[in-house]
Amino acid sequence: MCGLLGVFSIVATYSREQISRALQTLSHRGPDGEGFWSSGDGRAWLAHKRLSIIDLEGGQQPLLSSDGEIICIVNGEFYDYVKIKNDLIRRGYSFLTQSDSEILIALYQEYGVYCLDYLRGEFSFVLYDSGKKLIFSARDRFGIKPLFYYWADGCLSFSSEVKALKALGLPVEWNPHTYWQEISFLHAPASSSFSNIFELPPGHYGIAYLDDLQFSTHLYWDLYFPTIVEQRKTQFREEEVISEVRQRFTEAIRLRLKADVPVACYLSGGLDASSVLGIAQSMLDKPIDAFTLSFDHPTYDESSDARSMTEYAGSNYHPVEINGDILVSCFEETAYIGEKMFFNGNAITKYVLSRAVRDRGYKVVITGDGADEVFAGYGWFRQDFIENYLEDLPQEEKELILKDLESGDPVSDGVFMSSARLHQSRVVKSALGFFPNWMQSFMDMGIKIFPLFCKDYADYIKNNQIADTLMENLGGMSVLKNRPVLSKSLYTFTKSMFPHFVLTMMGDRTEMAHSIEGRQPFLDHHLVDYLSVLPEKYKIRGLTEKYVLREAMKSVLTDRAYKKQKQPLWTPPLTDKKNKKLHEYMKDIIHSRETLDMPFLDQKKLIRFFEKDEGYSQADQNVVDAIKFLTVSSILIHKRLVMC
Repeated sequence: MCGLLGVFSIVATYSREQISRALQTLSHRGPDGEGFWSSGDGRAWLAHKRLSIIDLEGGQQPLLSSDGEIICIVNGEFYDYVKIKNDLIRRGYSFLTQSDSEILIALYQEYGVYCLDYLRGEFSFVLYDSGKKLIFSARDRFGIKPLFYYWADGCLSFSSEVKALKALGLPVEWNPHTYWQEISFLHAPASSSFSNIFELPPGHYGIAYLDDLQFSTHLYWDLYFPTIVEQRKTQFREEEVISEVRQRFTEAIRLRLKADVPVACYLSGGLDASSVLGIAQSMLDKPIDAFTLSFDHPTYDESSDARSMTEYAGSNYHPVEINGDILVSCFEETAYIGEKMFFNGNAITKYVLSRAVRDRGYKVVITGDGADEVFAGYGWFRQDFIENYLEDLPQEEKELILKDLESGDPVSDGVFMSSARLHQSRVVKSALGFFPNWMQSFMDMGIKIFPLFCKDYADYIKNNQIADTLMENLGGMSVLKNRPVLSKSLYTFTKSMFPHFVLTMMGDRTEMAHSIEGRQPFLDHHLVDYLSVLPEKYKIRGLTEKYVLREAMKSVLTDRAYKKQKQPLWTPPLTDKKNKKLHEYMKDIIHSRETLDMPFLDQKKLIRFFEKDEGYSQADQNVVDAIKFLTVSSILIHKRLVMC
């Protein structure tokens, strides 16, 4: 993993000093080296900060073709690259390094933009074909690796993080059209919180020419879910499905264990990370170091389950303690490094966990990220399943089942499971035939944030319907026509909140803050392509989520991990006495000058909101806490990124 910066302009020139200054803001992403390429006239630059994982000595970037006409910078990993490289050598291509990134240039020379079909892994890149003056950029299928771009005023610039664009001298200002969308977590795929700054959507590539810089984006990969009729026509034998899932998942882990540096694992006490550790440890002849978050609150702490899993697998157990003081000390830096708002201290804990892994000398960890999205693990998905599939059950029985579901996960009730039906979107219901519970949770949260806006901003957006806007940005949804309810819910979540928050604040950004490369075997597209065509019964069966994963991994799991229901990573409520210092810290931010300068939030309303103590239910308290985290993190982004 690395940090990249690409600058193209038809109205201005940039000096090496300007490019270098901007690149330094990405040093945390690549502390092991840097490189620059320029067109010579200052109109085109590619720059790169390197975290060395493969070919430690020879993998410097930017990379150039043998004739010097094609230049590229890559952030991420291309898996199974040796096989691809050998095929290209047979076709007459030669290589100067053992780096996985170098295959990109040869693939582009052989296949053009269709080279993306051959890439397997997590990546973003910018490639410049100087002979054609063509700028070709792309992002991996799920959006694991970031790629922002600024496009305005005759300038097209790319970066792994917004702060580099700021350091380049480009304006970083809040976008009033998208702020409510972003703070409500109903993210439109290409949007960001900032004007003229966008994210290349997952599974897309971008094309522009240096002569005019007219930038266009194109879809190269999408999730495919079969129609209801197609599912009924296709027969699956359960034992074959279980075997196939295990085989594909094992292959995904094998590829992600390849590195020229040691590899560790993140480990919670649940099914996903335990499955990763169990399979990975079975492939190695020495114990893997597994790092686990440990909370000083028994309801939120999974460390005992994680310890049991390491003993079962024969791995080394490393607990990382989390308490209120640690959350306070890392709050502002997490907001700044992430550049995105967050609704719980869980983002801060991932920042702390990654720091601990780095301090032990690691650069690479394998994670359980993505399992909930591809196997339907979140409570929202089970709610959708129960509400829309169990047609034969009386409504009273459905309600009892839903209550059992909620009681199984009190930690995140109200957020990771919708507990209210305050607002629904007719546009969404018309497009999908129902209103997904994940949207319901954040729609309700967004409506509760609205009264905290200052009057001018509230008047400006009062006619905006955030769920409608999301649906419009997802396109016509023909890809979901005649699809089952669960497929629709999984698809919309994977296109929106998943890349914008889960893979960012719980993944890339908090890992790369400490130069840690996270690898996600659950998001290997060879595995996901197979899972997406399976009937829903292999994902949810009764109240059991991720059914086929449990069965495929049973032999490498403790009995506790095999049976355990999903418990999201979540920090204790702000009302907990151990979090008193954290809550006081957040109140101090609300009273600060930065809040007064914030263009969207009303400081007096926020102060009153923070002072309320109405004896909320667990679900309501989770929502109140989420709003507090969201507003405070946005104020800190304003302080560190916009105002500076």
